[in-house]
Amino acid sequence: MFGVVAIARLLSWLWQVPYATTALGLSALVLLGHVLTLDDDMPGGWCNPEGQAGIWRTSLMLLAAKFVWLGALITVIVQYPGIKAYGA
Repeated sequence: MFGVVAIARLLSWLWQVPYATTALGLSALVLLGHVLTLDDDMPGGWCNPEGQAGIWRTSLMLLAAKFVWLGALITVIVQYPGIKAYGA
């Protein structure tokens, strides 16, 4: 957790953008990365050659959690535009 906060602060400082924008960008990248590699967790995929259903379900649940997190973050940024004043 400390590493994520440190990265967000560093990127906000480097590019002079608010913390909320940095958090939104990082969250979107994490979600996109999971979507792009989702086929690896499918039964018979690279990370699941034995075809275990538990690995596939866990991957789908983590993807759903990341989607909910991104949606919640977007909702907070839209509902409270003053949050964009922090950082940079």
